[in-house]
Amino acid sequence: EDIVLQPAQLAGVLSKVITANSQCAANSRDGLLRHADLPSIWADFDARFHPGFLQLIHDSELGYPLRLEGAGDLEATLIPCMLESSSAEADALLEQLRARHPELTEDARLTFKLSSFPRRFAAQLHAKLRRIAVIGGWWQNGCMVNSRLQESDAPALGRVSWDAEPTTIVITCFGGSRLLQREVLGSLLSSLYNFPGVRVEEMSLACLGGQTRCRRWYGDDIEEALEDGKDLKCRACQRRHH
Repeated sequence: EDIVLQPAQLAGVLSKVITANSQCAANSRDGLLRHADLPSIWADFDARFHPGFLQLIHDSELGYPLRLEGAGDLEATLIPCMLESSSAEADALLEQLRARHPELTEDARLTFKLSSFPRRFAAQLHAKLRRIAVIGGWWQNGCMVNSRLQESDAPALGRVSWDAEPTTIVITCFGGSRLLQREVLGSLLSSLYNFPGVRVEEMSLACLGGQTRCRRWYGDDIEEALEDGKDLKCRACQRRHH
């Protein structure tokens, strides 16, 4: 059914989840609006209208429903503007994790330059990366991730960040760099599939093995390795990048 709201009523609905007020901001803490909390969040409004309010947030692209392949609806909505604008807390968390796992040294950095960076693209990428994000390790323009690979694979951490100007995505991997291909890269490519107008204009992979002559690869080499399922080997430090 249609819902007609006066401007003041609409502002009241949205201010419960998108706000600088510290009390209401807790309703979408960490950028997540949990659907189970809606009865208490919108307690001042008829419960029949709550699904319509949520759909309004989705339709206006203020929030994005979180769904995972194989897991279905996660019963939560991502509110990007309610994420922290600074990466300081996430970076501090990364350093704590690396201190606990000194074997996870910097391994590789993958950089994409895109033709454009729609707001919805960033939000969708955030939503897809949530399944591997480190709890508390996200901010408006990126997140920390860890591998969800098989037990036989090397553990890994990653830092994914993006900027609308310049239009770049940077993925830095610590530990086994399969994280780049299997997890983060897969999320990025599936997000790009939904935005046919967004093109990858440049792509590079830098080995961070610590040698001054460590290798850097560019678009054609990377695409060929992905298509053939081959590793990229740095002759300076002997590291292989999957």
